[in-house]
Amino acid sequence: MFWFVLISLFLAFISDWELVNEMDEAIIRLPAFAGTIIFMIYLGGLISVSLPTRAPVIIESDISLFKGLGMIPLGLDVDGVFVLSENIDVLISPFIELVFFGVAVLVSENYYQIISYSSRHGSTIGSALSGLTSAFSCQCESFISLLPAVAALIIDVILIPVLLLSLTLLILTYVFVSHFYRSGRPIRSFFVRPKDSSVVYRLLIIMSTVFIPMLLAYLVSIGLEKNFIFFFVGGMAMVLSGFIFAMILFNIIRIKTTSIAIGSVLSVSGIMLSYMWFIPVLTFIAYSDPSFYAVMMITGYSAGIAIGAGYSIMPPLTRYTYLEYVSVVFNVVPLVIFYLSSVMEKHIWMFIPLIDQVWFSLSLWIAMLPVMWYTTHLSLNSFARTSFSINKRVIIGEHAD
Repeated sequence: MFWFVLISLFLAFISDWELVNEMDEAIIRLPAFAGTIIFMIYLGGLISVSLPTRAPVIIESDISLFKGLGMIPLGLDVDGVFVLSENIDVLISPFIELVFFGVAVLVSENYYQIISYSSRHGSTIGSALSGLTSAFSCQCESFISLLPAVAALIIDVILIPVLLLSLTLLILTYVFVSHFYRSGRPIRSFFVRPKDSSVVYRLLIIMSTVFIPMLLAYLVSIGLEKNFIFFFVGGMAMVLSGFIFAMILFNIIRIKTTSIAIGSVLSVSGIMLSYMWFIPVLTFIAYSDPSFYAVMMITGYSAGIAIGAGYSIMPPLTRYTYLEYVSVVFNVVPLVIFYLSSVMEKHIWMFIPLIDQVWFSLSLWIAMLPVMWYTTHLSLNSFARTSFSINKRVIIGEHAD
């Protein structure tokens, strides 16, 4: 196992080094890789076992230790071992090592590619903060690094598909940024706004105004609002529905006035309305009384309208960046709740079991992950499209005669 660790680490460093063209880039990328892998290991939250004071170092197979704890090792932990000491307990398995080192290479390279790409559009994107936001919201390592802790809570049927989703999004991010965006080639067939006459646009109208509200009303009528996962995920669905409705409404009204300040105020107001029901006192009221739960759903829909209005009022060049910031905010909150619930074991809502808090935050984050990834690529792709248009005009101007 020790040699397996060294070989995995060596291969990961070699892979990262191959991506480096110049020494000054190596000075940035290799520390980024090392920092990423350390951060992921720290975030991973491994199972710990209390030992007597000054106990010797113990190496135990994961099968025997899991059985002693009354647990069953899952797919991530196959052929793994526990290294137990007085100050640290470490779980090592071939699958976790390969995933961590491979993901660290992708993550560090994606950060470098996105931030360097964003810096070339300084005046367009706004600031380096947008590049950092894009890099963060495109990455899925925050989920993969939590896998050791999550593996003890959920079954492989859920874990493996989500793991594959995260890895797929990481790989797609690398391909899109390195082979398309940085060379000024936009992806026209995927990261674009649907045309008003398209089938997709009409489906969005039906979903936002009819399907989602009716589906949620039916699920509430059968008492599903007492399920804590549905309780909040349904609220977020109403926010999304209100956002789509506002975009459609402002597309019909076509207000020509644009304002970053007004758009920002509307977005902050919408986010605050969305999360006010996360306050434990208000959560308990909405959870206990169906009428207040209805108020919560209406509030979520209104919050979505406010966020959508803010998006529509923003100048065209900053709309996707605005959408990116909003999606990151909505994605960070479930991660914070998960960390507080799973790692720190903080009981935020005392009227529900702690394990339900973990399940809720994990479910909400998984649901938001593709949304955050997609909105970020909308922003990055829009700047590539702008660069493509500028380059095309320059070429035409040079060959006008």
